Amino acid sequence: MTPQPPIRIAVVGHTNAGKTSLLRTLTRRVGFGEVSQRPGTTRHVESVDLDVDGAAAVRFFDTPGLEDAVAREVWEETGIRVRDARYVAAQPWPFPHSMMIGFTATAETEDITIDADELEDAQWFTASELSSFGEWEDETATFRLPRKDSIARALLDQWISEQRR
Repeated sequence: MTPQPPIRIAVVGHTNAGKTSLLRTLTRRVGFGEVSQRPGTTRHVESVDLDVDGAAAVRFFDTPGLEDAVAREVWEETGIRVRDARYVAAQPWPFPHSMMIGFTATAETEDITIDADELEDAQWFTASELSSFGEWEDETATFRLPRKDSIARALLDQWISEQRR
């Protein structure tokens, strides 16, 4: 009988949520990955197999925490350093097997350096400026807010409301 490839499972979660410890327990490999109280100890995707009868039945992939991924992506695409990334919500993404996740974060730097392969434009706006933007459907507006049913719009509306308090 031809051996079957292992089932592949990515373990995704928040920073310091115990993903690596869970995989150590499931696979009984106490040396797998790094476990620490420091945030962001998993810096890249690592894999570990769960063996059954001497063959890999399941291959788990330990991923960096989502908060660390937010900070890395913002830095790579805009050159802005952020801290205190906090998960807000998620929604389906129009690509197969994908999901959009929404976070807030605090900027530590303000200078923008765009990665042109990733972004067309990036700018800072005040809450007042954002409030003057047109709606998504208004094709005459110079700047338009995201659709009202999008996570991007919910994040902006929440931020604008907080700034007005």
